Amino acid sequence: MSKTLLCASAARVVLAVRQNVKVDKTGTLVNVVEKIGALIQAQDTNAADSKAIDNIRMLAAGTPQVDEELADSLRNVITQIELTVDGKIQQAFTDTQTAVTLAISHLDTETEKLMTDKVEADTLDSAWIACVEDEQSALVAVENAKTEAEAAYAATIVPCQQQEDRRMFTSDPNQGITAEAKPLAFDCDLDIEGNCPSNQMQYNQMVKGIVNKLNTDATTAIASWTEAKVACVEATRIKDLKVGVHTTAVSTWSSQKASCQQPFEDRKTEMCKFGGAFQNKCAKVDAYNDLITKVDGDNSDHSESDRQLEWQTTHVTKCMLQKVILKIALDTQSLAACEDEVTYDVDVGTLNRKKEEFDSFTTPAKFSCSEETINFNGESWVRPTVSQSEYLMTLGFLSTEVAGDEATEVAGDASSLYVKIDFFPKVDAAVGSNAFDFC
Repeated sequence: MSKTLLCASAARVVLAVRQNVKVDKTGTLVNVVEKIGALIQAQDTNAADSKAIDNIRMLAAGTPQVDEELADSLRNVITQIELTVDGKIQQAFTDTQTAVTLAISHLDTETEKLMTDKVEADTLDSAWIACVEDEQSALVAVENAKTEAEAAYAATIVPCQQQEDRRMFTSDPNQGITAEAKPLAFDCDLDIEGNCPSNQMQYNQMVKGIVNKLNTDATTAIASWTEAKVACVEATRIKDLKVGVHTTAVSTWSSQKASCQQPFEDRKTEMCKFGGAFQNKCAKVDAYNDLITKVDGDNSDHSESDRQLEWQTTHVTKCMLQKVILKIALDTQSLAACEDEVTYDVDVGTLNRKKEEFDSFTTPAKFSCSEETINFNGESWVRPTVSQSEYLMTLGFLSTEVAGDEATEVAGDASSLYVKIDFFPKVDAAVGSNAFDFC
């Protein structure tokens, strides 16, 4: 319908009112609404306008008019609009605001839980890292003790062998003389005067020299053996001490290694718990974003623009009906005046999208859910994966000659098998999936 026809129709309606013409049930009121609707839709064909007009048409169609003046019927329509259409719009606004507030509340709750789980995961991760550092240090102590014990063992070889070698002492006065010479035999010619006493004196001197040499050699041998014995005993004492230190170091390392197992499991459990909290938070982030998308879009129960247009159309219609009652011409000027009177922000409200709160809950420090990896402490340990019995055989323990049957002689620097690496595990934000590969 052209604006000219709209104005002409509106003029006829106004004229009828001015002449206080009675209206029948099926005619004038519905026609007035149709004229207003056509005038509004000529300005804007938005779907919200059409919805509002349709609602008002239904109200007009059901409004009793028999034996009532048009003005009374129009007032009744205005009252029905205020009771039904306005209330629904205001309730829809309230519902949307409640939904936004609830979405932010849920996000706040999940963020707080996430941060609590993150602190706990970081704490347990730090505890495990420190535990393994102590484990590696204990193994370094094993290796140092092994080196010292082996050196102490090597230091026993010479003196103890010397003690063994010097254990027997012998002295042979016949050494270097043939058996036939019989140097210790004594003889003299009794027919020769003085021969025997002279020979006896010489023999006594010879025997005395042998005894003196025996005593000197024995004293020297005893001193040499004693020296070796003292050195062997001391070296053995030090070796036993070093072997004991090594044995204690092995026990300390084994205990430390065992003590790190539970912290490792606790750390993994808490990290996976954090991963679940991360997924739950991200679900709340998505829910908020989806809601705001509906709020900022159209053709949705939460669409703020639809609601504003519906409110404007409804209230422009009420205003135009009021102008009919006041016998004011329905034209573009009166329409513009009615549009200027619409105060949605005052009558309905200004929707608080809680954007500042949302931004505060999605900072990098509180996780924005755009993360691809998570940083706990940024590092982790890689340790040997073999069994402890196999692992012990890689430690380069003492030889069986030193430590007995409980040790195995192998080479290697086992502490170098502990390697600290960067640790930024990938995270999957999808609820129901494993947040981390190790979960």
